Amino acid sequence: MKRHLRILPAVFLTASSASAAIVYSGAVNTSIPYSFNGVYLNVLTGATTTSQPADFYGSPTAAWINIDFAGVDVVNGDGLLPMTLAPDRLLNLAYNTPVDASGTYAAGPNASSTHLGSGPSQFQASSPGFIGFRMNPTGGGDQFGWLRVSLNDDPSGGTIHSFAYEDTVGVSIGAGVPEPGTVSALLLAASVLLFGMRSRR
Repeated sequence: MKRHLRILPAVFLTASSASAAIVYSGAVNTSIPYSFNGVYLNVLTGATTTSQPADFYGSPTAAWINIDFAGVDVVNGDGLLPMTLAPDRLLNLAYNTPVDASGTYAAGPNASSTHLGSGPSQFQASSPGFIGFRMNPTGGGDQFGWLRVSLNDDPSGGTIHSFAYEDTVGVSIGAGVPEPGTVSALLLAASVLLFGMRSRR
């Protein structure tokens, strides 16, 4: 079987006037097949593959995550550690939940298989939710991020919709928030538009 890697461009957005910035994928909508291998995603490069990468295990700087059988299992290697409620259960985060040093994360390579269900903080089938994670790609300390996913438990498959991470060590990020200045920027754009419309009258 050929190994296919698809590189997805990451969009770098300025998060504030300081040096902190959020790296946001934009809408990627990567399919999660209902298969044993599922899909592997590297959040640093945007690469995806259906074969286990050589650096999935043993490399604390390779930020891979593997989701298989449409979302029944979520497996992480050494470089990306998801937020958990229990060792075998990922936490489904509500929108804008802080992903930061106060969270509980997998301690190392781990597999979650009890995250789908109707209970609190579980993922409901086909309903989008957020996986928070931490990683240390430079060896200089934890960086925090999230993935927006729709997980399922049947052949209809699942989807990785988008992902983002804070590129500054120790800075928190809100689940699903691609860029803290987005609301301000939209308000500014709306103000400029309204001003332009009024000046034409």
